[in-house]
Amino acid sequence: MARYMQDVVLYKPTDFVVFMMNDFLYKNSFTLSKWKKEPVYRAGDAVIEGYQYLKWYYDGCTLHVEAWISGGGIIGAARRSLEMETGLEYGARKEPFLLELEQLFDLMRQEIVPPAIGQPVPVLTVDNSKYANKAFAMGLCSVLFGFLLPFLGLPLCVTGAGCARRGKIAGRTGLAAAAKVLCYVGLLLSVMGLLGYLMIASRYAYY
Repeated sequence: MARYMQDVVLYKPTDFVVFMMNDFLYKNSFTLSKWKKEPVYRAGDAVIEGYQYLKWYYDGCTLHVEAWISGGGIIGAARRSLEMETGLEYGARKEPFLLELEQLFDLMRQEIVPPAIGQPVPVLTVDNSKYANKAFAMGLCSVLFGFLLPFLGLPLCVTGAGCARRGKIAGRTGLAAAAKVLCYVGLLLSVMGLLGYLMIASRYAYY
């Protein structure tokens, strides 16, 4: 499986880079895990999103990041078949995971302003507060359209579940939890709708 790999030259203090990476990992629900005995960070689930993997190190000059996606049942397998050859990017469309990493790199490049005596260093960090609302909207749309338009409902479920995971950590726990439930319901309806289309197509194939 191809990995997205990026070396970002920063020349920033190590404690700043570590703080920013830990903040990104926490706000995106990454936890320590293993990938084929290799220590990595993992986020996502095995039903809708699939799993996102990340590993990184910083040598005081260059931030090295490796990222990839794997797993996730039917939906994750469909996404993986598109992404495994392209490193989180297919055609002109970038995977949301890649967009988040690029935003993180931009934050890493921000100028560090010396603080007032006795005050913490003021820095801009990842802001995921908007994701809960997006997740709820996508989950609701997947429920409304999943059965009749499964090819629309399925991507809404996947994207909505990812937004719900990020929104939960941003303090919108209740809304994010409701959005996740809607995504699961939307997934069920979308699968039922897809099976219905296949049954109809197979019936007309005999005529």
